[in-house]
Amino acid sequence: MKRFWTQFQHPLFQAALVEDGNIVATIPDHSPKTPTRRIGVVGEFGDSFLACALHSSFELWSKSGAECHRSFYHPYIYAPHAITEFDGKVLICSSGLDLFFLMDSEGKVLWEWFGGRNGLGVFPDHVLDLDAWKVQHLSGQSYQLDGGAHFNSLWMEPGGESFLTSSLKTGKIIRIRPYEQGFEEITQIDDHHGIHSPILTIDGDGVYGKDRGIVVDGRAMLENFEWVKFIRQTPSGFVFTHEGGVTFTDDVFKVEHTVELPRPFQLAFLEDDG
Repeated sequence: MKRFWTQFQHPLFQAALVEDGNIVATIPDHSPKTPTRRIGVVGEFGDSFLACALHSSFELWSKSGAECHRSFYHPYIYAPHAITEFDGKVLICSSGLDLFFLMDSEGKVLWEWFGGRNGLGVFPDHVLDLDAWKVQHLSGQSYQLDGGAHFNSLWMEPGGESFLTSSLKTGKIIRIRPYEQGFEEITQIDDHHGIHSPILTIDGDGVYGKDRGIVVDGRAMLENFEWVKFIRQTPSGFVFTHEGGVTFTDDVFKVEHTVELPRPFQLAFLEDDG
């Protein structure tokens, strides 16, 4: 059985539990028309909870999707692109603010990393310092961070002391250490074509997605897949998302199976029994 949570991008904006290619549950149960109910990204929190970042809020659901255990507004969540657990806390990539931040499950911010304060991106002071931001945020109005770096992923490195991310607008792959400021530039990709989701394989090869296929150790592959935005290594190979679904490969990136889905983004609680 192949079982996982994902979330569908525009126009559906829903989280979905998929079992062997079938959608068995969604959050919410219909495609939301209200912007503040749109699911932006999903991730794992512990072994039992699905973490969801919405347009302007955070929700913690049971792994089955049957019950919402926590829901609250958060001013730092805007255009979220990745969410994961770190050190028993919630780590979020808030792409719309060029921001990574760590919070506890009640929403208290324990660490924040703004690209604009670290020499990569723009600091959104004209948004976060305005009393009107909460009203605008909750109303679902769109906001464009002009000149932003557009960070779009996070992958925790083995050992859990740092993570990799990519900046769509600058073509950089960088390493960030939670609780610290600054960054380490891993590489600059001038012809990046929509760089997303950089990871390192167990052999140390760099892998990332782009608008057409993926790049493995500098080699372009699988270019028939559009907008690869999430990649992970599995015990039997690799898995990645793209505009047409979720694709599983062997350890040399030979395609084995594709689950056709409408524009899936991140994955959580992946179970793959073959």
